[in-house]
Amino acid sequence: MKISNININKISLKKAFMLLTATLFIIGGFFVATPHAFAATVTTAGSGNWNSTTVNAPWPLGTVPVAGSDIIIANGNTVTVTANIANSPATITINSGGQLTVGGFTLAVSGATTVSGTLAITTGTGGTKTFTGNVTINSGGVWNETVAEAVTFGGNLQNDGIFTASTGAHTFSGNGKTIGGTNAIAIPSLTITGTGASIVTNNGVLTVSTTLAGADTLANGSNATLNIGGTSSITTLTNAGTISRTGTGTTTTALANFTKALLISVVLEQSPASPTTLVV
Repeated sequence: MKISNININKISLKKAFMLLTATLFIIGGFFVATPHAFAATVTTAGSGNWNSTTVNAPWPLGTVPVAGSDIIIANGNTVTVTANIANSPATITINSGGQLTVGGFTLAVSGATTVSGTLAITTGTGGTKTFTGNVTINSGGVWNETVAEAVTFGGNLQNDGIFTASTGAHTFSGNGKTIGGTNAIAIPSLTITGTGASIVTNNGVLTVSTTLAGADTLANGSNATLNIGGTSSITTLTNAGTISRTGTGTTTTALANFTKALLISVVLEQSPASPTTLVV
C-alpha cells in the first residue's frame, strides 16, 4: 500500500518514531515558550509592573499578555502600569484584594472593566485612560483617582462600591449608556460627547460640581438626582427626576422633556463677581 507515492514499507519504524518525537518536541516547546502567543485569559501569579518579563511578577512565566487578552488581577497581587500599554487588553477584572495602579501612561480597555479590589489612577497626568466597555465597581471595590487625569468612558458606569474622581475631564462617549449604582457618584468635570446624538442617562445620585458640558444629552432618569454646581453648558439636559442647582456659576442649558415628577431646586449663592444664572 502506498501513501502519497511513498511506500511506507521503506520507512523504518525507528525513523518514523524519531520524526514524530522531534515534531512533538518542537510544537510543545513553542507553546511552553510562548504561553500567551494568542489572546487568552491571563491571571496574575504575583505582583509587578505590567510590562515586566520577570517570571511570576506579575505574569506567569514572565510573558506579557498580548493585545485582546482578558486580564484577571488576583487577590494579593498588585500590577503597576509604569509605561504605555501597547497591547491593549479586552477586559480587566480586579478581584477582591487585588490592585491595578496606573501612572501617567496610556491604558485602553476595549471591553468590560470590573473592580472588586482597587483601581488607582495616580502619579502623573500623561497618556490617556480609555474604558470602552462597561465599568462596574462592585461592593467592596474602590476606584480612586488622585491626579487630575482625563478619563473616557464608552459604556455604562455602575458604582456599588467607592468611586472617587479627580478634577480632570471625564468624557462619556457611548450612546444609550447609564450612570448609576447603589452608591452616589461625584464627577467634578463631566462631558457628554459621542458619535452622533449620544444620550447618557443618570439613574442614581450624580454630582457634577465644576463643569457639565458636551454637545450631546444627559438625561436625568426617574427617581434619579442630579446635583449641578459651577458651569453647565451641555447642549441638552432632560429631566424626569430631581435636579439641584447650587453654587456660583452660569447655567445656559435648556431643560426639556419634563414630566410630572420634575423637581428643580435652585440655591442661589449670589456673588457680584460670579452671579448664578439659570436659563430654563
